[in-house]
Amino acid sequence: MANDFQLINLTYPALKIVSSNFKQHTFLKSQIVTTSLRSYQNSDYDDFIKMVLDFYNDGSNHFDAHKAMNELQIQNTISRSVSHPEQIQINIFEFENTIAGYAITTCFWSNEYNGLVAILDELYVLPMYRSQGISSQYIQQLANIKDYKIIQLEVFKENANALKLYQKLNFKTIDRHFMNKLV
Repeated sequence: MANDFQLINLTYPALKIVSSNFKQHTFLKSQIVTTSLRSYQNSDYDDFIKMVLDFYNDGSNHFDAHKAMNELQIQNTISRSVSHPEQIQINIFEFENTIAGYAITTCFWSNEYNGLVAILDELYVLPMYRSQGISSQYIQQLANIKDYKIIQLEVFKENANALKLYQKLNFKTIDRHFMNKLV
C-alpha cells in the first residue's frame, strides 16, 4: 500500500491556513483507489446525519444518556461550521467518490502551548472503509499544519481500536482531569 496525501479544504480562513488537495492512493489488487478529503456540502446532509448518529450509537462509544445525539444538534453543528468556519470545520472523507467518513475539528489559542490547539472533536470512518489509513493520514495532515502546537482528542477507554490507533500515532495520555459542567 502506498500513500500520497495532500491536504484540501482543511481551512480556518481567519487563521489564513493555506490548503491544497488531499488524496491517498491505495493499491488494491493492481487497482489504484483514491481517498480524498473535502469540506462538508449541503448535498452531504443525509449521509452526514446517518454517520454522526452511527458514531454516537457505536458499541465502542459509551456516551451518557444525556448526550444522546439527535438531528437538531447535528443541524446546529452544521450551521455553526457555516457561520463560523474559523471555529469549526466539518470534513468529509471520500473513497472512490463515495462518502467514507467525516471529521469535526475545532481550534483555540492556548497560552500554555503558545499557539493553536486543534481539537479533533469527532473522527468517524464507516466500517467498510476502516484500516485503509484514512484516519491516520487525516491526523498526520493536522499535525503538519504549522500553526497547530498540539492536537487534542478524547477517546473512551473501552474503545480499544481507537486507543490503539491514537497510541500508534504518538498520542499520549495526560495526567490531568478534564471536567465538564453542563450550562
